Amino acid sequence: AALYAFTISDGFTAAPAPVVFALVHATYAKTLHYAKLGAARGFAACFCKAVLCNWMVCMGVLCNMVSSSAVGKVLCCWLPVVTFFAQGFEHLVVNMFVIPCGMMLGSPVTIADFCMYNLVPVIVGNIIGGYIFVGLPFLYTFGGEDKNALLPK
Repeated sequence: AALYAFTISDGFTAAPAPVVFALVHATYAKTLHYAKLGAARGFAACFCKAVLCNWMVCMGVLCNMVSSSAVGKVLCCWLPVVTFFAQGFEHLVVNMFVIPCGMMLGSPVTIADFCMYNLVPVIVGNIIGGYIFVGLPFLYTFGGEDKNALLPK
């Protein structure tokens, strides 16, 4: 993120390019926008977007493994990922690039804002989205012989 911010701003010396404004706006929208909603509503909104995001990403990976043709693999991978980008869902890996880059380019977001309003709910949401909605159903469906052992008692 630091090298990208350095490159697109010509060593932090040139006038901001349109991509700089887009990154700064995205950083604000992914952190302080949730803060304006309040602690509970902001956390819940970010969490839900993170669950849906990792559900899409994990489905893209698994659908890619199921397809046998190259075109099918590309389409199976492409469609869920485009869906999560188009819907504005929250993905940990993307946010760990976009938000620090926007912070370096002048966004009014602090590290505490980043952690509280984005990092924590996105980590929890991505784990639940991948584990509960994709991992466990696939494990239960295609797992070992004793499928009842996977269910909570």
